Amino acid sequence: MNGTARERWTAFEKFTIQSAKSMLGVSKGGLHDRKETWWWNEEVKKAAADKKNKFKIWQRSKTEQDLIEYKCAKKNTKRIVAIAKSEASEDLYEKLHTVEGAERIYRLAKQRSRSTLDCHGAKYIDDIDGHLITDREKIKQRWKAYYEELLNEEFPHARATREIPIFGPVPPVDIQEVTTALKAMKNGKAVGPDGIPAEVWKETGKTGCEWLASLFNDIMFNTGMPNEWRASHLIPFYKNKGSARVCSNYRGIKLTSHTLKIFERVMVSRLQNIIDLTENQCGFVKGKSTTDAIHAIRILMENCKLEKLDLHMVFIDLEKAFDRIPRELIWEALRGRRVPEPYINVIKDMYDGSTTQVRNQDGVGEKFEVRVGVHQGSALSPLLFNTVMDYLTSDIQTEAPWTLLYADDVVLIDTDKNLLQNRLNQWLDELESGGLRISRTKTEYMYVNLAENTDDGGSLVLGDQVLPRVDKFKYLGSVLANDASVDADLGHRISTGWMKWRQFTGVFCDRKMPPKLKGKLCLKGLSADGNKDKPMGFARGILAKDANT
Repeated sequence: MNGTARERWTAFEKFTIQSAKSMLGVSKGGLHDRKETWWWNEEVKKAAADKKNKFKIWQRSKTEQDLIEYKCAKKNTKRIVAIAKSEASEDLYEKLHTVEGAERIYRLAKQRSRSTLDCHGAKYIDDIDGHLITDREKIKQRWKAYYEELLNEEFPHARATREIPIFGPVPPVDIQEVTTALKAMKNGKAVGPDGIPAEVWKETGKTGCEWLASLFNDIMFNTGMPNEWRASHLIPFYKNKGSARVCSNYRGIKLTSHTLKIFERVMVSRLQNIIDLTENQCGFVKGKSTTDAIHAIRILMENCKLEKLDLHMVFIDLEKAFDRIPRELIWEALRGRRVPEPYINVIKDMYDGSTTQVRNQDGVGEKFEVRVGVHQGSALSPLLFNTVMDYLTSDIQTEAPWTLLYADDVVLIDTDKNLLQNRLNQWLDELESGGLRISRTKTEYMYVNLAENTDDGGSLVLGDQVLPRVDKFKYLGSVLANDASVDADLGHRISTGWMKWRQFTGVFCDRKMPPKLKGKLCLKGLSADGNKDKPMGFARGILAKDANT
């Protein structure tokens, strides 16, 4: 296939979509019918259609004979449905005993849990003044206006640093890089506007990887990215709290081209070999997790309790951190971390002219441009955000665990409140000069009184506002208390366990479900907490230092 990258992609997309339509057809879309129909067969469909037809005949005629025929059809349909459902269920349970079918238990548990939810979202929403909108076109306009404002607003900033670009050759994309990136793509994920899933490339094998490598090289060195990849769909998902008619109670999930995601993973792999983040960052870093940060704080609190040293903690919350990063700051941060300009140009090309459309049960809204922040759902976004945070704060970060970051979750710790206040002021200056904003209401201060003195800990100030002071704080899912005890966290974990039990009780109480699979479902989330005596990452290093002293 000859031509530029854009011409090659347009031809490929057109051919693929036309072939898929001719062979598979097109689904009608619309609202999902939550009736269980996975076990339906042709006999069930025929019986249901016959019953429906008999019902319509009786409704028109209202004769006794037609009523009898309808009741007979209804009885026959119930019998056929019961047989079909029983046979399908037996087949399902048999498959659950196999290795391939075991993974279906998680999907089955989620489906049964979702069926118990009271609300999945609202068909009608409120306008900006709180008045109910029922017109479909006005609903689409409201969603567009909400997200267009949310995704295109920058906080005031004054940073004007200009880093020196690094020019030079970069190696072309090879087949192995594409193969590795493709393996990382999961199956069954929702597609972007182009409608081409990652499974298409997995089915093409080596030939497809060779074609993609050639396409990516053409994009990187010649013509730039296909315009089709700049488009995306934004799906609002209800957060299950607050009014379902208020737009701010929905979380937007962006669906982009799967082929673009493969290219992003290739770029991530290359950038990770160039960018060195500080040891304090645990978020989206290979070999680290929330367990590292939680362990580090727990170990510090235990050691200070033994030494009878007070701790002062401030938990920094950034307002809409991923959505409000200035794009120019991203490019400067990459240059500051010695990323070659050809890579930066590729990433800039991914962001230039990016557009999205809100898609909901009323259809697809008008297209609008997204000019601020990192792409939601992009494989590159976590690394880009971490790079910006590292670029802005690496010089003011103290040694772990006195400074800990998990992406945009930041905690500063000190034994001296005045020193902590000075550090907080530094973080305020650096972050807000770059275009990020620290929340004045959600950033909280906790005084851990371990010296058993009468000092009440006082308060901390952020700008001209006194920070809220708390006795407990939920940090990365673990509850930290101001007496360094774990009682609150244990209570939270027990409560969470019971909530999960209620969520999956349909599976746990199913007598036909294989016992081993029930155990597997219970233990899936315990791997990170199972080895409390073997903490990971720098938390292990803190224990080693403590043992040496």
